[in-house]
Amino acid sequence: GPKLHKPGASQMARCIGASHMQQSLLLLTLIAAASAFSPPAALCRSGISSAVLRRSYPLHLAPVRGSWNRKPALRHARTLQESCAKMMMAVEPDHPDPDEAAAYNDMAEEALELRKYEEALDLYTKGLAISITVHGPDHLDVGEAYHNMAYIYDLQGRYAEALDLFKKSLAVSTTVHGPEHPDVAIAYSNIANVCDSQGNFSEALHFHQQSVDISTKVHGPYHPDVADSYHNMAHLYDSLGKHEQALELYTESLDMRIFVQGPQHPDVAMSYNSMGTQCASLGRHEDALSLFKKVLAISILVKHPHVPDVAYCFEKIAWTLFSLGRLEEALELHQKSLAVRIGVNGPDHLDVADSYWSISILFKAMGRFAEAGELREKSEAIKIKWARAGLLGRDRPV
Repeated sequence: GPKLHKPGASQMARCIGASHMQQSLLLLTLIAAASAFSPPAALCRSGISSAVLRRSYPLHLAPVRGSWNRKPALRHARTLQESCAKMMMAVEPDHPDPDEAAAYNDMAEEALELRKYEEALDLYTKGLAISITVHGPDHLDVGEAYHNMAYIYDLQGRYAEALDLFKKSLAVSTTVHGPEHPDVAIAYSNIANVCDSQGNFSEALHFHQQSVDISTKVHGPYHPDVADSYHNMAHLYDSLGKHEQALELYTESLDMRIFVQGPQHPDVAMSYNSMGTQCASLGRHEDALSLFKKVLAISILVKHPHVPDVAYCFEKIAWTLFSLGRLEEALELHQKSLAVRIGVNGPDHLDVADSYWSISILFKAMGRFAEAGELREKSEAIKIKWARAGLLGRDRPV
């Protein structure tokens, strides 16, 4: 998807890095000492505003992150923010300040990273209230707050609430930037994705088309945002079972991505993977096999959240070989996938359980029933452990 604009670090943000921790602690000490003499609010504000990297652009269905690129010393930064926020509220309780909102938003991001969704929502709500009071309802900080809260609602499956807030974010972006701006196109795409999740496919298609039209007009036909819009529309056609249309749009998106980003970019791997899935759905297994092998090649070279991991690639290729009746080759790749998963996650992870189950199906097809039964038992034993620990359906549903 579209990438975050990485803001330049301020002097304070740089001093929070691990190599300058003493400077950070010294500044905190000076601010705390000054509070004993009823310091002006500007002193506290300087601490917060320089500790928070605030401005960024939104991702498709992802939070606007103001401090995503900071170092492990973030905990010390948070302590500084909380101290200054408390001092500021004590000095100016009736005069909300935008940097208070920034502090709340930064703490909300930390809660979100820890998957404390309700805590993050509460903090974003506090920051939103301050931003509206200080700036009014049509300010980018307000739009970003709506966006971030909508993202959390989407994660929770609360699509109606997510849709309402994404639309509010769209309204702010349109008011501030006008109707033909990259952020407006991204907002339309977010709304379309939620409509897709709700099963409102006609609305989703309408909003995706608006995103495509704006992105193409603003950027021209070859740009990552335009490629993303085509990719999202293709996903919608996939949801509708229109695999030929989906494959056509995925191919157009792929061509743009290769032209703009190069043949080994993570987004290119994503396109190959989606196209392979469509080819498999259409029964074109040789084409799917070729595409999944390209995903594997990029996965080996590039480590990125958007790139399927090597174990996943082995498994996709194995199932494609299974569909082609090449059982021995499929077994070899399933076993490679299992070995990678055990090495990465340990022997009791749900992904390992999945691999055991997959190999059991293959053994059954090969007439090796005893081995198939043994692996199914191993798979079920792992799932039972996770169920008893109350972990099924959380981070990694089965």
